[in-house]
Amino acid sequence: MTLDMGTLGMNTGNSFQQVPVIYGEDPEEQERQLRFREKEDNRMRELQKRQVEEIEAKNQRRQRARAKLQEMLKASEQLKQSKAQDRATKASNAASSQGNSWQTVVNNIALKNGDFPGTKDISRMRDAIVNKARDSN
Repeated sequence: MTLDMGTLGMNTGNSFQQVPVIYGEDPEEQERQLRFREKEDNRMRELQKRQVEEIEAKNQRRQRARAKLQEMLKASEQLKQSKAQDRATKASNAASSQGNSWQTVVNNIALKNGDFPGTKDISRMRDAIVNKARDSN
């Protein structure tokens, strides 16, 4: 098949329009052209389909990444809040125990008779620590 764009023209008023002329076109050539066009159309549809799938996959990955980022930001914010709360708790504990160190000792030991897990009698030591804490107030 050969196309010749300049050999046949149509005069449509003020402009001259070229019309393709096909020489030597037989039924086999037409059939080949038709198969070629169908293959090209199928290939183009397949490419467009792939592009749409790729775009959808890309958008899904973006959405998952945004969700993950939001989760990470929430976790980071919670971590900051818990650290600030821990600092405040430590500061309040330090302020309350700064006045009397014996009170801190009393708070950290077992004062009830059944609280001590050992076998020795520690009642005299416990009484001495409690008395010292009372004296220092």
